[in-house]
Amino acid sequence: MSATVGPRLLVTDYTALRAASETLRVLLKDHITDSADADIGGVQIDLRSPYQLEKANVTTAVSLWLFRVALQPDMLNLPLPRRSEDEYAHRPLPLELSYLVTALHPEAKKHLALTGRVLQIVNDHGRLRGASLMDTLAGSDAELRLSIDATTMIESSDLWYSLQSPFRLAVPVKVQVASIESHLPTMTAPPVLTRSGRTVEIVGAP
Repeated sequence: MSATVGPRLLVTDYTALRAASETLRVLLKDHITDSADADIGGVQIDLRSPYQLEKANVTTAVSLWLFRVALQPDMLNLPLPRRSEDEYAHRPLPLELSYLVTALHPEAKKHLALTGRVLQIVNDHGRLRGASLMDTLAGSDAELRLSIDATTMIESSDLWYSLQSPFRLAVPVKVQVASIESHLPTMTAPPVLTRSGRTVEIVGAP
């Protein structure tokens, strides 16, 4: 785990996707699988897609499926992470992760209860940090931001079509920001010792 300078940026090695997924899985497990509520308690959280669960004959679970990885454009131009006065790390790769959270249950009422619980959890836990972080994020000062993603009916239909699975009620969840740190050696550059500037009056300017 690497320290960062400036705006908060979650930085891990190449295990960023796994660590973010495990953090979200444990959050759902704590509030669904371990719940005392008979409608949702005991239901396992699974990282496989709904299609994979169906093929494995799993009829009761919550699928937490990472289906898209995209760049986080707002963080592409952040200053290079400084390691010392004259050392800089290569710029990390900031990512947005898109999950499809799908409740599977043979009973319609319990399926709706599970889906509602997922919505409640994401809304109540918009920022994950400290003890909530798992895997390679544990013990770091990183932060994951959760939100319910906005998708159109066409986008949802296309997603289920690509899954070769019937359309299901699901919760699209976005996680920001997971960054993969460069494995390249740090770069050396002399520190800035002095800084100067000069202003010139423009004749005729209002």
